[in-house]
Amino acid sequence: MHPTEQGGSATHLLSPPEFATILNSDSRGVCVVSPDGRCRFVTPSFCRMFGIEYDEFIGRPLPALLKQLSARLNESSRSEARDRELMLIRADGSTFPARLRCEELALEGPNTGSVYFVEDLTEEKHMEHVLRKTEKLASAGRMAAAIAHEINNPLEAVTNLLYLLRSEHLSADAGRYLSLLESEVERVSRIARQTLAFYRDKGRPSRVDVRELLNLSVDVQATRNPDLRVHRRYRTSEPISGFASELQQVFHNLITNAIDAGATDLFLHTRRCVEPSPPRRAGLCITVGDNGSGIDPAIREQLFHPFITTKGDRGTGLGLWTSRGIIVRHEGTIRVRTSTSPSRCGTSFQIVLPF
Repeated sequence: MHPTEQGGSATHLLSPPEFATILNSDSRGVCVVSPDGRCRFVTPSFCRMFGIEYDEFIGRPLPALLKQLSARLNESSRSEARDRELMLIRADGSTFPARLRCEELALEGPNTGSVYFVEDLTEEKHMEHVLRKTEKLASAGRMAAAIAHEINNPLEAVTNLLYLLRSEHLSADAGRYLSLLESEVERVSRIARQTLAFYRDKGRPSRVDVRELLNLSVDVQATRNPDLRVHRRYRTSEPISGFASELQQVFHNLITNAIDAGATDLFLHTRRCVEPSPPRRAGLCITVGDNGSGIDPAIREQLFHPFITTKGDRGTGLGLWTSRGIIVRHEGTIRVRTSTSPSRCGTSFQIVLPF
């Protein structure tokens, strides 16, 4: 080492151990390979990334799974940038996103090998995914507010027309249909107001008879699905404390989804139960089941995420996500069981709400 005078004090170049310590503290993985393909130096972070022990690197030929580094980089000409983002393979066969850079060790004289810099981008890609989803939700919220603003005027006109229609002489069936129509128009108007102002009822919850909400949701659907067979089994009449309009939105979503899945039989059950997890309070267990086509296992785990739908262009993917949010706000839980087997296809949602 040759000392140099700088600012009145002697400064030494880094020693090999110091240089190795700095590299080992870097979150990027570093691997130095000789021209014959043998590993000369490797950092612990590099070993962890690929799931290979340190002893498997040093002095040995580059493992087969790491030959992908050279192969991928050789796809580019020397004139192209040496930084590449690609998927790399660990020893156990799993993959991870990485940023890869390779430099030749040829300062003066012949090439003495190559050094690989690998940066694991798993966390970075995850944050990018979360950011995109957040931006997507924000855009959906702005669009929903704009739509809610636009539909308020025609909703007021429809409400006025319904009021005038009440003064006409109607048959018993027509009067019943009119009552259902008024109820649904009021629900749409309430949802529009809530969406426009990002409103959530801040008042006190009231006593809610879940049976009435389930029956009302079924009656609305029965007007357009007269062949739907509804099997009711209400084992308790005990009310719960909650927000009726929000819970009815949940039941409406579940029943609509069942019908859209081709269900001909709908099962509505209520019973008293104990919460499946602590604090294990007494509650009301509500089951909405059907004999529809079932839910594809490929999307089963993401079912309550936003923009996940089984309806193609007909669905928004927000119904179950919104429903889960309402149930969580009521301190409840919602679970799903589903099967696509031809012999026993169908879906069952189980909701538990504390008393």
